[in-house]
Amino acid sequence: MGWLNLSSLRNLFANRSTTRLLGMTERQFQEWVDLHRLYLALAYHDERDDVHAEEDPTETLTEEAASKSIEELRSSVMDLARRQVEDMMADENCSRGACSVRVDLSGIDGAGDGVWLDGVAQVGQVVALFPGLIYGPKQVRDIPGYPSFGSQSDFLMSRFDGYMIDSRAWMFHVDGNMEGYNAMRKRTGRSLEDAASQNGTQNFSEESLTNAWAVGHMVNHPTRDGSPNIMPVPVNWTTCDHRLDACLPWALFSSGKTLKGLAFVAKRHIEDEELFVDYRLNPGVIGGVPEWYHHVDQSEDVRRWS
Repeated sequence: MGWLNLSSLRNLFANRSTTRLLGMTERQFQEWVDLHRLYLALAYHDERDDVHAEEDPTETLTEEAASKSIEELRSSVMDLARRQVEDMMADENCSRGACSVRVDLSGIDGAGDGVWLDGVAQVGQVVALFPGLIYGPKQVRDIPGYPSFGSQSDFLMSRFDGYMIDSRAWMFHVDGNMEGYNAMRKRTGRSLEDAASQNGTQNFSEESLTNAWAVGHMVNHPTRDGSPNIMPVPVNWTTCDHRLDACLPWALFSSGKTLKGLAFVAKRHIEDEELFVDYRLNPGVIGGVPEWYHHVDQSEDVRRWS
């Protein structure tokens, strides 16, 4: 799967002036890079999942990706990811073909628990969901601990469009203690006087508690000598089927019709392994990144948060 490394684009990535040639900011350029990776993986999985597929689609998909604008790539990626999530939610046995996921002791010494994949996941297969409370770009100041989350920064994940997901709210929900999350917010000096916001922090469904794929918040960052085997993909979800909607481990901080969540997709063939994702923490965050954290690719992190 050498094409998944985008070796043909490495020289392009290395040339920072290319961002100006493409008319993109550094941040937009990094999103474009990420979307290419996601499109190639997700579309490859989609093509290989087709029982009528007879040829390796790699060359065709690479050409398709190169011809798409960033808007077209974004739309295609979210459509492909959403279709997989729909299949996951429709599976009453919470098992996708030949794999399942579980939380267990991590192979990283001192890291506590991690997430393990049992069985086989192919390139481009969605293997986990990152659960939590979704905050819009104008609501991030209402996240408990803002702007410095310190040791809890690994329980939050941000999308390129500015939406952030706080999995701490999900963990309080699982423990049956949403009041504890609300109290944590109040200690930051930001109350829940807004009725819509209050409703938002309470609307995880009880059905979502049984979602076996909602373990993304427990996935660890790789060690210095390791590498991520999964990557985050944005998933936009509007009402599809009440039964499927109720299984989703996402809730909105305030009123809205679209859940802007995150899932994790396999970067390569994975078989009976622990899952690792690049947290890609902001290198310029107030208070600094945690001591245990290291950048998988610092140049990409800088572009992501520029």
